[in-house]
Amino acid sequence: MQSTAALITQTANGSSIEKLADGQFRVCDHEQRCMLTSSLSSAEGVIRSMDQGYGFPYSSNVRRVSS
Repeated sequence: MQSTAALITQTANGSSIEKLADGQFRVCDHEQRCMLTSSLSSAEGVIRSMDQGYGFPYSSNVRRVSS
């Protein structure tokens, strides 16, 4: 990981976005599992998924198929 990083935001759940010296964004969850993105909007989408869980159709909005 890069040593120079500026904290952009930290959520109540402990997830965070940091801007690195090379212009990328590091997104970490509350367990410090991190990934890099190239844009702030992408980082915001990642952190939203981390805090809210997986989006449709993986863990929510499951429907029965009518036969």
